Amino acid sequence: MDWARARTNMVEGQVRPNRVTDPRIIEAMLAIPREALVPPARRALAYADVPVALAPGRGLLAPMVAARLLQEAAPRAAERALVLPGLGAYGALVLARLGLSVTVLERPELADQARTAFAAAGSPLTVVAGTLEQGHAAAAPYDLILVEGAVPRLPAAWGAQLGEGGRLLAILGAEAPRRAVCMRRTGTSLTTASLFDAAAHLLDDVGADEVFAL
Repeated sequence: MDWARARTNMVEGQVRPNRVTDPRIIEAMLAIPREALVPPARRALAYADVPVALAPGRGLLAPMVAARLLQEAAPRAAERALVLPGLGAYGALVLARLGLSVTVLERPELADQARTAFAAAGSPLTVVAGTLEQGHAAAAPYDLILVEGAVPRLPAAWGAQLGEGGRLLAILGAEAPRRAVCMRRTGTSLTTASLFDAAAHLLDDVGADEVFAL
């Protein structure tokens, strides 16, 4: 397959028509090899307009959903970002290309697989092993937390690890229809705004036993 042409078709057919106008994000999506994040048997789906399952509770967001989340995040060079989970974390590659300092969180049994995929994509990002619900307090506070998948709630630990003016982008909902949301910290306050409908795989690391107030 001509991967460069696939990337161009993805941007022109899926990303630009869905109100993604940030030229930095578009340039990154034209350059980053999404196919490196997908096992060979499913690689033909890497640029399809659908989420791609990678493992139980893990997947690759559809290009349009990933692009809109990134644009809503308004990333800035030199910011500190936490991206989770690691397997299928295409957004982490985009943020790194935009000049952010990116830490990726994945559970221990999948961390090496995520590292291998990032290396294959030409970007050996820092992957730390841990529990997704707990975030990664050791490197907090973060300017940006990007959750690449759907969760039934936003764990309090994630909001606590946002710095002043920090943004958290995630897809909320145990079942479809799900909504992309953006949480922001101002002082001691956290506010959450609903953004757009978004299909996504459900992460299996976050339970629905308690609900973060919206």
